[in-house]
Amino acid sequence: MNRIIIKLGAALSIFAALSFSVKKDTVDVAAHSAKLHQSIISMDTHTDTVMEMYRGKDVSKLQVNLDKMRKGGMDAVFFAAYVGQGRRDDSTLLAKTEYAKAMISNFKDYAQKHSDEIGIAYTASDVRKLKKAGKLIGIMAIENGYALGKDISNVQMFYDMGVRYITLSHNNNNDICDAAVTQDNPKRGFRKGPEWHGLSPFGVKVVEEMNRLGIIIDISHTSAETVQDCLEHSKAPIIASHSCCAAIKNHARNLTDQQIKDIAAAGGLIQVTTYHGFMADSEAKADIKCYCDHVEHVRDLVGVEHVGFGSDFDGGGGFNGCNDASEIQNITMELIRRGWSDRDIKLFWGENVLRVMGEVERVARNLR
Repeated sequence: MNRIIIKLGAALSIFAALSFSVKKDTVDVAAHSAKLHQSIISMDTHTDTVMEMYRGKDVSKLQVNLDKMRKGGMDAVFFAAYVGQGRRDDSTLLAKTEYAKAMISNFKDYAQKHSDEIGIAYTASDVRKLKKAGKLIGIMAIENGYALGKDISNVQMFYDMGVRYITLSHNNNNDICDAAVTQDNPKRGFRKGPEWHGLSPFGVKVVEEMNRLGIIIDISHTSAETVQDCLEHSKAPIIASHSCCAAIKNHARNLTDQQIKDIAAAGGLIQVTTYHGFMADSEAKADIKCYCDHVEHVRDLVGVEHVGFGSDFDGGGGFNGCNDASEIQNITMELIRRGWSDRDIKLFWGENVLRVMGEVERVARNLR
């Protein structure tokens, strides 16, 4: 009996020691992550928050707000004015342009009212200055070039409003390019399949004008032919602001290994999104491990210099463990556990984006 008691006691001691070790590891990783986020610049390249704000949703209930950004250590967010695809007659196009302008103006007014907490950045240098000043950072963007209508001067107009990337399409084709996901819907003017087989003639002009001004070209949502045309015509790096890897989850919206290699070869970025439908076959399987598997797939293919974070929060993004801006450090902690260096985590969270912003700005200066 005494031997049994001694063995049981020894087993309990070992279990207690292991439990303490696991807890200590968790505490150490969390402390490491928190300290790291104080010094690095963390950036999210895609949210639909401004749409929800314009619709009047309670800001406290959004996945991205100032409190959640502070809590999570999220420094800078691209706030994309999302315009759903619709008919392409002149009156509808004009209305959609005005809608995008209204969303952007509404958010800029909000930022002005909270200027003690957040500033709008127009350049990579602005991002660094605002971070140094202790402020949160907003950068304006547009999701769906449909907002441009057929008027090339709208590219300049949106640039002047602060827009620094444009996602060329959403679901279904527009006057700029073909989309990755299309459907037949005559009432809305949709037709399944390619219309332009990549960029339209107008789309080529849009890409050239975005290069001239310094607006990043975003190919998330666009077709494979559009991606190739953008790589051919753009003089600056392009990005996928919120996409995942087709090798892990086969979806028309995700990028093939060859596309990832081509985008990286041109100096661009694949910003991995948190939308469960692009991550895994079921919502239950979309978790921190799955997310980081996508991140590491890109890293292993093309290097850590070409991958980052694009949540799609307030537009369908988020999964258990990273469901809003306050929880982003769960990703950092998983990367630390996987052996990522501080340097690589710094690149992932923001330095890669700042590099591309700087390069797009450099190309624009040379073209003017």
